[in-house]
Amino acid sequence: MDFTDPQLWLALVTLSALELVLGIDNIIFLSIMAAKLPAHQQARARTLGLAGAMLTRILLLLSILSFAIIHRAIYVFDWEGDFLPNMARVIAALATLV
Repeated sequence: MDFTDPQLWLALVTLSALELVLGIDNIIFLSIMAAKLPAHQQARARTLGLAGAMLTRILLLLSILSFAIIHRAIYVFDWEGDFLPNMARVIAALATLV
């Protein structure tokens, strides 16, 4: 990986901006939803909601990373045959990643 590649830095800036926007969106949404709860449950709901959102985002980023480090084809398809058998192969190939 070449850290002097401008595309790499552009991708990092883009993803960071996206994470910032989504993080602010999570805060606003969770604040609105927590406001509907009784006062003694609001702080806990915000904390659990933000922790869940952060954990989910970290897991998604790690899954993207796992795809990024794959350097070979996982499975090669021939789409000229029947669609359903090929779709079953797609699902089986994706299941091997889990």
